[in-house]
Amino acid sequence: MNFPQGFPEFEMESRCQSPLAIVDIPPGIKELLHTNRVPTDVQIHDIINLIQVQQARRSDIELGRSNIELERERLLRALERTAQTLVEVSDVISDLKATLSPIKRMPDEILALIFEHCLPKRSPDNLGFAPIGCTTPPRLGLVCSSWRRIAHAHPRLWCNVDLSIHQSKTIFTNTLPRLLNWIHRSGSLPLSLTLVQYFGQASEACDGLDDVFNTIALHAPRWRTMCIRVQRSQFILSSLSHLFAKSFTGLSALEVKANLPSTGVRHDPGEPISFDFQKSPLRNLSFCLWGVSAHSVFVSCVNMTRLSLDLEPPDGSTSSLSELVGILHRCYSLEKCTLFLRASQELTPLPHVCLRHLQSLHIQILEVSNQLDDLLDVFSFASILSLEIAYCTPSEAPLEFPEQLNPFLRRHASTLRRFAFSASSWAFDTYDFLEMIEGISSVTELEVNLHDSHSISPLIEALTP
Repeated sequence: MNFPQGFPEFEMESRCQSPLAIVDIPPGIKELLHTNRVPTDVQIHDIINLIQVQQARRSDIELGRSNIELERERLLRALERTAQTLVEVSDVISDLKATLSPIKRMPDEILALIFEHCLPKRSPDNLGFAPIGCTTPPRLGLVCSSWRRIAHAHPRLWCNVDLSIHQSKTIFTNTLPRLLNWIHRSGSLPLSLTLVQYFGQASEACDGLDDVFNTIALHAPRWRTMCIRVQRSQFILSSLSHLFAKSFTGLSALEVKANLPSTGVRHDPGEPISFDFQKSPLRNLSFCLWGVSAHSVFVSCVNMTRLSLDLEPPDGSTSSLSELVGILHRCYSLEKCTLFLRASQELTPLPHVCLRHLQSLHIQILEVSNQLDDLLDVFSFASILSLEIAYCTPSEAPLEFPEQLNPFLRRHASTLRRFAFSASSWAFDTYDFLEMIEGISSVTELEVNLHDSHSISPLIEALTP
């Protein structure tokens, strides 16, 4: 082994060897170690000389160790410089390889098409919601200046406008500039909107939201699909009514939902509120507004294929069933329908409604009533495939309609393939459900949700071939 200059050369012994084995001690002196024997004068002289020799040797070893520490530090610094140089060389190699990347030679048009596939898809038949506050186009612009230039110059990336409005003044202030930005970059292409509003207090004025609605209304002919979910307040219905007073002549799908806050704030019944969509070629309409009655909603039903209505007038009463049926009566092309029923008393006979193209019907009964009986009596379908009924009443409330539902199911047994039923009433059990679906053998998909303390085994046995 080569040692640094100045380090004494001596043989490296095994670690398990005794320390005395690497020191040349005369036998006579070695016998005195670890004993109480007194050395002679000659031995004392020899011991003193031996101590001096070993002390000199220790000094040499310590000096050699210092030299090794210095060499170790030098090697560590060299290793650190080597590692840093390796990183720099690797970065240079990566940069050089990046210059040869095929994506650099890809035309801007193709890269823009790839960007489009990063966006959430919307369809007039199935609106859905993009992730709240979708920021895909702006994020693409943060990658590099080239991508930012391509993204800003490609209008189709900015057609799906996603706005999330919070109570925070900073976020709220940025909403309108963001909306204007997206509309400007979309050029003259058709637009889709997702707007979700959050406020801590429902009674707060929404001046900023009015500015957003006014901007949306200025571009009314360009909107194709709109999803608006806002928190109910005494101002929001007026804002929505003023928004849709414009002619949205290209609107084919609309979802509007205004949740009733816990404070129970209701719209002032003295101010007339109406929604006129007769000039909009709507195919898909979902309307959930507390404070609006059915006779205040005007729609062109000729092309309507999907409809969902949950309305409650401002005075706390319910939209009459005849009003809902009146809307359905004009929906000649309806394929999917969702209705929310509350208790009301019908004083006039309901007109017969024939929905030849209806394939799916979903009814939620929110209060104890016999409205479903009336609906079942006036409805007729050519080929209904799916029926879903949810009885969302208190658990102690009795069910008023099961005996009328069985004849209805029998009438449409030849086409019905899916039946979903849920009930919150403890008075309706598994045996009642089996009696209700007796004789219905065409259903291939069955969903049941009952508050029943009985075992489900009777249901399994009855449905097992």
